[in-house]
Amino acid sequence: MRYDTRLLIIKPVEWQRCLEEAITFHMSPQLRQLFAHICVFQIPSSGLRLWNLLGEHLCEDFLQSHPINIAHDMALRDISEVLKLTWLLTFFFQFTNFQL
Repeated sequence: MRYDTRLLIIKPVEWQRCLEEAITFHMSPQLRQLFAHICVFQIPSSGLRLWNLLGEHLCEDFLQSHPINIAHDMALRDISEVLKLTWLLTFFFQFTNFQL
């Protein structure tokens, strides 16, 4: 089976809007997962800028019981785990003869 791959170019402001819309649901774990997937699959040129703008929302659940520096570390650890898992799965499916 052959796949048609297309690179979709989306402006950085679109990723910001996407995350801002997701913020309205107040679900920090899912927001971190979305942020990680945006970083993996779209590689935004402004990932750090997105973190700086929206970081407190990404760790909102941790801020309820931890100081901001600890909450940021915990959120970044969660994001890191999603990134590792996603890259591992991407590597596996890319280099195996997996077919749907």
